[in-house]
Amino acid sequence: MSVPEARFHYPLRNLWPDYARAAAGFALTMLPLPNAIGGNVIVLTIVLALAFLFGSFGFTTFLRHKSIVAADEQGIWITGLWGKALRWDEIAEVDMRYFSTRREKDKGWMQLRLSGKGQKLKVDSNLEDFDGLIRHVVTAITRHDLVVTPIGKENLASMNKTVPTREDTA
Repeated sequence: MSVPEARFHYPLRNLWPDYARAAAGFALTMLPLPNAIGGNVIVLTIVLALAFLFGSFGFTTFLRHKSIVAADEQGIWITGLWGKALRWDEIAEVDMRYFSTRREKDKGWMQLRLSGKGQKLKVDSNLEDFDGLIRHVVTAITRHDLVVTPIGKENLASMNKTVPTREDTA
């Protein structure tokens, strides 16, 4: 049975909070810049480092916004400024992590990490139809007997996606 290619993207509605955080952080760090110039070198260094940090966050958000994630029966790839690709049979490890943003357990995001051939491919749950991408990954895990980390198995199970363990396939 052939698996058709599926394409996914990061919609603006999911990324605008990151854009807003980056812009606000950059603006707030730039406010003291005129006073820091010609003043204390340590303060100037801190202000410029924070501005760089928020600017970098805004740039990486822009890169995610302009990238496309695609998957088919051969593998998974990301197109964009820094595209990456992995064939399913090249993947050494599959991991799924949950990052909480608040004390409540249901506030946070998931990050899928695939590694192999010396590179890592990361996709987060801000991706439109993230669940559809996970279905492709679970199919690949089953077909190619991919290694899934214990935490990855737990987090996939929390999404009602079960993956076979090595003992199940033996």
